[in-house]
Amino acid sequence: MKLNKIQQPSYWGREVVQRHITVNSTTLVVQFPGKQYPNELPLLYYAAQAALQSGHDVLLLEYGYQAARVELKNEQLPILVDECIASIRKVLSEHTYERILFVSKSLGTVVAGGCAEQLGDEVIKHLFLTPIKATIPYLQRSQGMMIYGTADPQFGPDEVKLTGSLPRMVIVPVEGGDHSLETGEVLATLNVLKELSERYLTFFTSS
Repeated sequence: MKLNKIQQPSYWGREVVQRHITVNSTTLVVQFPGKQYPNELPLLYYAAQAALQSGHDVLLLEYGYQAARVELKNEQLPILVDECIASIRKVLSEHTYERILFVSKSLGTVVAGGCAEQLGDEVIKHLFLTPIKATIPYLQRSQGMMIYGTADPQFGPDEVKLTGSLPRMVIVPVEGGDHSLETGEVLATLNVLKELSERYLTFFTSS
């Protein structure tokens, strides 16, 4: 296992450091963190560990506004997508991959959807974690898996209804899960993490 650090300039005036962990795989897993949910927090940490255990290379993205410790403005979202695409393409220019899998959380689900559009939707398989309303158009034309919490105020029954039929997506509701898929009870949340880790492994080994 080798860790490569890729430094990229950012619109927000700070260099971002993308971590590319390689195990000589032909599959690349790209992780898109949430707005305030970095790759080190449980949902994404265990996703990366499951990807590595499954024998895949992993690219852990950092956003420019996060490195600069500022808030993201809505009108800056296309810039964020472009910067993520630049990092992904840099990795793809240096390594040959047969498959690309996207793992994304919250705001990251929108960024991942935008990146997949530029790379070619049919090439990418997604694992969407706690999507938001703006993710719905991407859900409708993507393939993979969506996991959401039934107590998530950002993706409630109305949003679920708006998604309509998603024949190419496996839908996994987490009963009582909030926007971080936590339940308010430590042991119950740990059980959720265990179940999600099993889902991750299935996703990575079957994709």
